[in-house]
Amino acid sequence: MSDADTDRILDEAQRLVREHGAGFTMDQLEDRVGMSRATLYRRIGSRTALLERLATERNEVVDDTRQQILTAARTVIGREGLVGATVEHVATEAGVGVATVYRQFETKEGLLRAFMDEMSPRPMIRSLSDATDGDVENELKEIVTALVGFVHDLRDILRIALLGDVREREYMENLRQRSDSSFDWLAAYFARCQRDGSINKDLEPRDLALGLMGMVFGFGMIGPLHYDTGLVDPASAAHSIVESFLNGVKA
Repeated sequence: MSDADTDRILDEAQRLVREHGAGFTMDQLEDRVGMSRATLYRRIGSRTALLERLATERNEVVDDTRQQILTAARTVIGREGLVGATVEHVATEAGVGVATVYRQFETKEGLLRAFMDEMSPRPMIRSLSDATDGDVENELKEIVTALVGFVHDLRDILRIALLGDVREREYMENLRQRSDSSFDWLAAYFARCQRDGSINKDLEPRDLALGLMGMVFGFGMIGPLHYDTGLVDPASAAHSIVESFLNGVKA
């Protein structure tokens, strides 16, 4: 796809912002540009990434109190953890009143679920995996690039939620919607690939998803936090992960 197509996506997104504010949906953008959701994600990433590009590349000022609060929530959760974070903490960090946070999200749990939905790569993974065309290697590289970037960006929060004390883990479990997890979508993707003959049919799809997720967390969280490996380029890490995952390491 050409740069002209990316410019057209940004043009239509800019019009949607001016018509609807930052609350426009990806469905609206999909209708405007006549492209699939998977294509949009490949070109510009999530809605949050799109808004950031509009701000930096088009100088489009977006008055989005909701996004402001969610950004503050990311800072507070990283500092206080899921259990310790309060609506009052988030309101102070966002520079808004507590009542404003409650108007937007109703409860602390509503705020945290919105934060997880906003940051989650699930919509991108779902769109990319639903648009499978048999090119498993390139499809997986796109999916893994999204996953590695997400894990790395939220590595401090994920460490607290997944490896912290039992209260944090229980709180995370209560917030998660397990039926719509990235793991489940990956397993479904591998099952589709097996049905069309793209990958070995003798392997369990959930085992494949678990193995791939383990590598993603290794590159995105465990290495940077515990072994000082860093992560300069998610796409390069995704290339290494997928090459090893699909082709193995034997000479």
